[in-house]
Amino acid sequence: MPERFINNDAVKQNIFTFSGGARVCPSKMLAHYKTLTILANIVKNYDFSILQGALFKPDKVDESGNPIIMPIKQNSTVGPENFKRDCRVVIKYVFNSGLEQCQQY
Repeated sequence: MPERFINNDAVKQNIFTFSGGARVCPSKMLAHYKTLTILANIVKNYDFSILQGALFKPDKVDESGNPIIMPIKQNSTVGPENFKRDCRVVIKYVFNSGLEQCQQY
């Protein structure tokens, strides 16, 4: 990162990864689709599941029938307010032989 961005919050907010308008990067959409393709190829051999007793699940609804939304906090990215408590999942890697190796995060 160039030095002029390191301690200047106002300038950091003006960074556009692929630019915009007339000077938009011609490979913006290619990069987007390649990222999706690469991510899909990485996770295709994994099964993700929510732990039993998790606070936020699709089947936990409020009184009007809408799913209970996990509280979030927003900085430069958006994420859960309490990620150590709310983002616990079971990830299983499925080998070609059909055997599974389980890791809890």
